[in-house]
Amino acid sequence: MKRDLKLEDLKQRSELVPMKLLSVRVPVDLIDRIDDVVDLLNAGKGEVVVALLNEGLGRYQTGGAGVERRVGKKRR
Repeated sequence: MKRDLKLEDLKQRSELVPMKLLSVRVPVDLIDRIDDVVDLLNAGKGEVVVALLNEGLGRYQTGGAGVERRVGKKRR
């Protein structure tokens, strides 16, 4: 799976890249919506989640005005 996978890429299969497992808790209704996209695109859930994250990150980078970034700040 490409690291920079987008939803459009799911129509054309791409090469595999090393992946890590990330366990997160998300609302049930969000999982249901992701499952709908999985069915619509006939893709794997992991592929769809990576593509959705990349789409969101891309939009944040291009239009993230007014959002304070936490890069460089130390967590307490």
